[in-house]
Amino acid sequence: MTVKPIPDGYHTVTPWIISRDTAGLIDYPEEAFDAEEIARVVGDDVRIEHAEVRIGDSIVMPFDAPPVWPPTPAFLRLYVEDADAAHRRRRGRRYVRGRGDAPLLRRPGRTGT
Repeated sequence: MTVKPIPDGYHTVTPWIISRDTAGLIDYPEEAFDAEEIARVVGDDVRIEHAEVRIGDSIVMPFDAPPVWPPTPAFLRLYVEDADAAHRRRRGRRYVRGRGDAPLLRRPGRTGT
């Protein structure tokens, strides 16, 4: 039997996001970008050991960091039809950086938890 090198629905690069609050992290793209949680594995210690979230046509894999790991930053660039609408749906998330016109006709913004 031949195994596909890239499973259906995935791309060549699938980012992992290491978080201290993966459940909250999953809530944000669901609210702002209509993301869909497609998998969650919770360990005996109630930490999320693995999750998969589909945002548009891409999948990210967040999980809770073990308590002894240092904080690990993560940045994702999302391309959306209406950046202003996505930011309006961020529902109480901390606004870190303004959206403005940027090189290459992009409208960047940054939101934190």
